[in-house]
This record gives sequence, structure tokens and C-alpha cells, in this order.
Amino acid sequence: MNVRKNKLVSLAALGLVGGLALAGCGGGSDESNGGGSGASDNGGASAGGYAELTGNLAGSGASSMQNAQTAWTESFMGLVGAEGGDITVTYDPTGSGTGREQFLSGQVQFAGTDAAL
Repeated sequence: MNVRKNKLVSLAALGLVGGLALAGCGGGSDESNGGGSGASDNGGASAGGYAELTGNLAGSGASSMQNAQTAWTESFMGLVGAEGGDITVTYDPTGSGTGREQFLSGQVQFAGTDAAL
């Protein structure tokens, strides 16, 4: 039973990360690049893709991940803000167990853990 729950948590976390990655890569622009490679000076991210992102994204979990979470959060919010979007991402280092519980109960949208799932 516990293994099944752990697999569900792993799949949910993977789905969340995949969804965020796809949302971040979505263009939303009808412009054509003229048949070029699609790469751009900003690492391949399409211009205008972040402008549509608004709202809050909350996470919690392992305190050992706090520095990494802060780094990606600041970078992501900077990318979104530079294109006119308005998103706030927060991470509360509550501990792995609490983070998982909050994620499963829907209190946060993502959780960080240093424990094996």
C-alpha cells in the first residue's frame, strides 16, 4: 500500500514538472520564424511564451532544497516578468514529510523531497 502511494506521489510530481515545462515552452504566438532552426538568443525559449503566465505557485518540502528552489524560482519569475507576465513562486522549507503531505492534500502545487519516493 505504501509503495503504491509513493508511486502515485512520484507520478504526480513528474506530471507537475512536465506540465510546468510544457507551459513554459508554449509559444502562444502566430508568428513564423521563416523556416529557420527555431533557436533564439535566449536559449531557445520562444518570445511571448511567459507573458500569459499570471498567479501564484506555492511549494514546500525539504530544507536541503531551499537554495536550489530559490535559484530556479528567482530565475523563472525573472523570465516571466521580463515578458510581461506576473507570477509569484514561493517555497516553504517545511521538511520532506510535511511538503509531501501538503502536496497530496492540495495545499501546495509542488513539493521538494530528499527522501526516496
